[in-house]
Amino acid sequence: MKTKLTPQQKKLNSYAKDGRNGVAESRSIANKAITKRKAKANRALRRAEHQSLAEGDEVIERVGRKSFKKIPNMPLIEYVSRRLSQRGRKTDSDLMKNGKKSATNRKSACGGHLQ
Repeated sequence: MKTKLTPQQKKLNSYAKDGRNGVAESRSIANKAITKRKAKANRALRRAEHQSLAEGDEVIERVGRKSFKKIPNMPLIEYVSRRLSQRGRKTDSDLMKNGKKSATNRKSACGGHLQ
C-alpha cells in the first residue's frame, strides 16, 4: 500500500524536482535563444557539407554538428537558498540609501518638487 506523504515531505520533493532558470533570462527569451543556437548549429552543418561537395569530394565525410548543449535549470532549493542569502546580505543602511536614491529620482522627475 502506498504511504501518504506529509505536507513537509511533499514540499521537500517539490524543491528537489522543480527547477528555476538561474541565468537571469526570462523563460520566453531562453526558449528563443535555444532555437537560435540550434539553427546556428544546423546552418554550420549544412555549410560544411556544401563546401565538401564544392571541393569535388565524391565521398562526404560525416561532419558532426557543432555541439549544442542546453544547460539544465538549477534545482529550486538551490535557487531559493541563493535568493535568501542575497536577501540576508542587505543591511538597513543599504535599504535607506536605495530609498533616498529612488526619492531623489522621483523628485527630479517631477520637476524639482512633488505636486
